[in-house]
Amino acid sequence: DFETGAAAEGLLYTYEATPRGTLFAGQVDIDDERFPKLAQEARQRVESGLALACAVGIGAMVTRGFGRMDFALIK
Repeated sequence: DFETGAAAEGLLYTYEATPRGTLFAGQVDIDDERFPKLAQEARQRVESGLALACAVGIGAMVTRGFGRMDFALIK
């Protein structure tokens, strides 16, 4: 129960975790040729956001060791 902070009667909460070492891939395309200044700013923001996610974790239960990640930037 979000109002009381106690478990609500009759409810069960579960979670799933991906195995340690699981790899996820993604791609961000930035148009360097048409908008070089915006492209540089966008690149910096993406890199900063990913670095922050690595520092604080993502998802639930990060204070219990879940949500840790690393990222590699491939140009």
